[in-house]
Amino acid sequence: MTIKSKSLAWSALVTLLGVGVSQGAIYFDDNFTLFQAGNLVTKSNWAQYSGVSSQPLQVGSSGVVIPDGQTANNQDAYKNLLANGTVSTVTKTLYASIEFTLKGAPIANGVVNPAPFVMLSTGVGGGGFQDYRIAAIDNNANVSGTYVLAAQMSSSPVWAYATRPLSYNESHWIVVQADAAGGSMEVYIDPTTTDYGSITGDGVFTALIGGATAPQTIGAAVISQNANTSTLKNDAVNVERLVLSDTPVVPEPNSLVLVGVGSVFLVLLARRRK
Repeated sequence: MTIKSKSLAWSALVTLLGVGVSQGAIYFDDNFTLFQAGNLVTKSNWAQYSGVSSQPLQVGSSGVVIPDGQTANNQDAYKNLLANGTVSTVTKTLYASIEFTLKGAPIANGVVNPAPFVMLSTGVGGGGFQDYRIAAIDNNANVSGTYVLAAQMSSSPVWAYATRPLSYNESHWIVVQADAAGGSMEVYIDPTTTDYGSITGDGVFTALIGGATAPQTIGAAVISQNANTSTLKNDAVNVERLVLSDTPVVPEPNSLVLVGVGSVFLVLLARRRK
């Protein structure tokens, strides 16, 4: 293949990788599977949260890898929102689209306080409070080989749990609707439409703020390796992509994007050989 045809193929690749999310104001869109392998911190403006640096978060072709079995807090990372090129907090509803593959989750046993793997903080630099929390618990007691998602608005309200069982080792998309100064957060599971109001049943669940103070701003996203106790360990999860936008989105899994890339590449190659 000549340099020119290689250039055409690369242009098609870049174009396809950029259409995974519908149009809107996007604060950032990180496809971690395309990051250079190594420590997440320092890549693409990701920085270490707080002073805990043990077990640095690793990123590679599988995304950001959070290993299981952690019994203490290890390194978390945050990335600030960029509004018109400036780091700042946002006071409107945001949508956090998360593609992930869960490898394992703590066993559900009585009252569970799961350890979140993705959160949104109210301040920049990961400061303020870490709210809009996403975690998972094991669901083997009900459906073998599955887990259910959990959500919590902030530190004091009770956790809310999804009813749709998801299989381990399968990639899924969720969209977290973080309502600015609102009393709830909605989590949409593998949505196929931006008409979120039409999503019902086990395709959505809601966490309420309860008697706590509702978050007023959002300033950063946090990927966490928090482990609550030695008996209630963290989720084992690969975070593959994270998008923050101010409009509803219909995420497109990386696997579909890669299929499209392959198809375009073959078409370009066939044309070149004619």
